[in-house]
Amino acid sequence: MTIKNKFKLRVLFSLTSLVSINIAFANPVIPNDNRTQVNIVNNIPVIDIATPNISRVSHNVYKEFNTSEKGLVFNNSLNGTTSQLVGQLNKSPNLRNRPAGIIVNEVVGGNLSQLKGMIEVAGDFASVVISNPNGISINGLTFSDTIGEANFTTGTITFDKRKNLEESKVTKGHITIGEDGINTRNVNYLNLFSKTIKIDGDIEGDYVSVHAGGVLTDMKNLTYTWIESEGPKPEFSIDTSDIGGIYANRIVVISTDKGTGVNLNDLDGKNLIKINAPYSSTVNINGVFRNDNNNITINANNLNVNGTKLKWSDDKNRWEPI
Repeated sequence: MTIKNKFKLRVLFSLTSLVSINIAFANPVIPNDNRTQVNIVNNIPVIDIATPNISRVSHNVYKEFNTSEKGLVFNNSLNGTTSQLVGQLNKSPNLRNRPAGIIVNEVVGGNLSQLKGMIEVAGDFASVVISNPNGISINGLTFSDTIGEANFTTGTITFDKRKNLEESKVTKGHITIGEDGINTRNVNYLNLFSKTIKIDGDIEGDYVSVHAGGVLTDMKNLTYTWIESEGPKPEFSIDTSDIGGIYANRIVVISTDKGTGVNLNDLDGKNLIKINAPYSSTVNINGVFRNDNNNITINANNLNVNGTKLKWSDDKNRWEPI
């Protein structure tokens, strides 16, 4: 595809997206209880996160959770700090001599989350989890370099009696990556978990994991169990348009729902590309398909690469044209 044609597709997508999705303008961040407080500084939400437990997990619950182009700041500072987005911050009042290592943000209201701009953790280094079973729309999202992992899920999260993360269960929901994409080059890991995932922009990062379909995650042992998702099965569990793609050092793509397809475009994984879709109808890979170290693993029933149908040869231990 030429740059000119790709630009035309971006313009077309921008115009059609205005009328194709019935989504109201994003509401501000609204906590569900008083464990979490939100202050507005220069029109940017600064969140005083809930008190972390002994394992440094801060559990924050919201009626609404959205960000604008101006971004959002999690205050994780014990003694005050300087934020990239809002400047000088006082110490976060709820930390009680212990900063968070994981900032969990759980949405219990009825609306999806719309995320853009920068998400910053000001103060001590921490990972961020955003959970919304209603869906997550990401478009032009970046991160500060004080975030270890960025995790987005449409699953439900459970905690044990000590308020430690116990399980994450995904059976429904949709994550959309808009044309302005998501850039996690400053973050060690990006993980997306949802029943279905639509990629209409670029996903950039170091380690990028895209997991579609039903999954039960044991958060303590970091093990995964594939489960059935709810409702009718879509044609594609992961669907990438011609203006979308994944660019990272390591790329992992997983699809667990039986009979659904996987549509990938511009898959550029410098050190690793791993696709695990044993129950999918077909895995389609279009556009760029590049790995510098010949470290590619694909588990699929049927594979299409740029229009060429391939089948696995046990004798030669490789994919070959049909």
